[in-house]
Amino acid sequence: ENGEPMVVHVKGETHFDLIGPEFCLMPQEANFVPEKGKIYIKIGQDSLHYTLVSLSGEAVSDSIPLEQLAPLTQLNTAEDIKPFITPLLKITSMRGHTHPQALISSLNTYCEQYNNWNWSQRENHWCHQVGMAQREVPAHIAQEYCRTDLALTKKRSFTELEFPRTLEFYSWVTDSKDTWFPLHKEKELGNDFGIFNYNNAPGDRRVKRIGGWGSAKKWGDPQILQENLAGLLTLCKVRFKQLIELGERLLKQAQQEMDLEVEKDNSISYS
Repeated sequence: ENGEPMVVHVKGETHFDLIGPEFCLMPQEANFVPEKGKIYIKIGQDSLHYTLVSLSGEAVSDSIPLEQLAPLTQLNTAEDIKPFITPLLKITSMRGHTHPQALISSLNTYCEQYNNWNWSQRENHWCHQVGMAQREVPAHIAQEYCRTDLALTKKRSFTELEFPRTLEFYSWVTDSKDTWFPLHKEKELGNDFGIFNYNNAPGDRRVKRIGGWGSAKKWGDPQILQENLAGLLTLCKVRFKQLIELGERLLKQAQQEMDLEVEKDNSISYS
């Protein structure tokens, strides 16, 4: 009624500001200015159109065919997008628009719905939603998952000087060691299994190991996933802060170089 877009707050944190994202119905004004931390959506011409502000600070607009978000057909309120958030963010993350929201959303959904799902539903979501989202993460996130010296938890600073760049994990599906990248067609991540990082009790031979499992019956305890989710959120927050600091340093450096050029030009003109 007041012209403000309707907003739905999605539980979970993202790379925007770690308290979102907010899904809003697209304002009618064609030249509206999107706010960081919000994803504006509307349906038109058999597609879901979205606009957001990316990590680089640029406004991005794109669309997704509705057949990829079936059975979504209309948006009367922003609440209508809730059942489709995971596949939506999976697509936008594949396009490099919202890393790693799809993984955060799918992990959060698994933990929230664990007690409401049967084993088949848990396994299906773990392998196809969490695993598929993991296929699209950047290498530095996969490497954090694959660390064997430190667990992926919120207790980490993620500013350690040593950063093992391994992509190796143990697959219970093949009963052998595997690598995150390159992605494989057989026994593949996102179809047959998802990957987790866990830290068992002292004395356990599986302390600080990284693994991929396909059966929720064997490794379905959401506590491990909650720890990984909390660690992932902390990692995103730290990397986002580092990105901002890097941008500020580069801007300062560029300004200093421009000032030197101006001083140089002025000295030449006065000589």
